[in-house]
Amino acid sequence: MLPVARFEACRLPFAASAFDLRALRTRVLERGALAPAIHASCAVPLLFHPVRHEGTLFLDGGVADRPGLAGVAGGERVLYHHIGSRSPWRRPGSPALRVPARPGLAALVIDGLPRVGPFQLERGPLALEHAQREASCALERPVALRG
Repeated sequence: MLPVARFEACRLPFAASAFDLRALRTRVLERGALAPAIHASCAVPLLFHPVRHEGTLFLDGGVADRPGLAGVAGGERVLYHHIGSRSPWRRPGSPALRVPARPGLAALVIDGLPRVGPFQLERGPLALEHAQREASCALERPVALRG
């Protein structure tokens, strides 16, 4: 379904964060086969099996790089889309709940999305409508850079 098969063929630079289970660290994938790298970067623990790619097993890059910024060089301008978490397992003030602060980062924060999960997939269209409405409103306001 992808228009290209390899990172090198992408029209714009692209990288994906994935958690390397052997090294127990985030790896930024930016060369080679595109589809398995994307697949690996989306393997949410407990929902999907780890993905074998480049001779190792990977999980979702958000395991250790929740904001997905590991592959973005410092000083690069970033439009960061943050979906507020209302997970009952997250403590207030948790790093996973904070919008990252770094020079050149503009954050689009969307709170109050309807909760969607493996047992609430039917709420997906409602959450998407909410996110689209909030993003449209945000794009009408001036951008404020963080950091």
